[in-house]
Amino acid sequence: MDFTKDDCINSEELYDIIPKRFSSRKYTSTPLTEEHSTHLVDFAAKASAIFPDARLVVKEVDKSVFKMKFAQAKWMAAFLFKKDDQTARLHAGMLAELILLEAARLGVHTVWLGGLFDLSASVKASGCGDDEAVTGITPLGYVEGRSIFEKTTFSVMAGHKFKNGELVKRKRKDRTFFVHGATPLADWPEWAVTVLDALILAPSAINKQPWRVELVKTDGEVTLKLSSGKAGNTTLIPDDMGAGVVHISIALVKLGKTFEYEEPAGYTGVQGAVAAEWRVKE
Repeated sequence: MDFTKDDCINSEELYDIIPKRFSSRKYTSTPLTEEHSTHLVDFAAKASAIFPDARLVVKEVDKSVFKMKFAQAKWMAAFLFKKDDQTARLHAGMLAELILLEAARLGVHTVWLGGLFDLSASVKASGCGDDEAVTGITPLGYVEGRSIFEKTTFSVMAGHKFKNGELVKRKRKDRTFFVHGATPLADWPEWAVTVLDALILAPSAINKQPWRVELVKTDGEVTLKLSSGKAGNTTLIPDDMGAGVVHISIALVKLGKTFEYEEPAGYTGVQGAVAAEWRVKE
């Protein structure tokens, strides 16, 4: 299911946002502007239409939904998927990262799968069906004194969180950590290394960075296979895989690569399971 072919997804613009987006941990009580709320509600509806088993809900909420540092947030995006279906949860992760990037493009702050929310209140607010589950929600809002596009002392903001008035850098693994399979990084084509760099900037729960990429070369084609390595708590692996899928796909579009996207049948979400493959023309 190649989401990049849908008209509502501007992959090139979203690629440029990847190094700028970061997670914000405290929000003001300022509601979204009408322009931002209207756009994000519309984007959520259009992006959700791409997937038959997952959806986004963007709406204004009361104080029952968010807790503690998120309590002032007036809007949320909820990520829903078909219960007991790990491929659906992968799709929910893809939708989550797509709206986080789209929000950042507008200057709206978010956090990856924010944990400071009331589950029952969020289920009610999202209109979650009996056959659905909420994998996470994010505030949609603004941070006092901080613009997403404001220059900082960090050259790259992705992989950071906004905490106590400052951007705090998260640790990112070295490229070789994410390389899996028989083809060493030294033998990867330059464009594939650029794609890997985009993947490394994807968000993940508890910053566990579970992604592994295997590169397989055949005549005139390179296949990239995305799976997960050892990641401690594996509960949210499909969500994190979804964020990785988004980054790889929009990087390939940005680089002008022709590719076929495939999700292997029966994805289980467990460590080592291949979540997605890209067959890229050389």
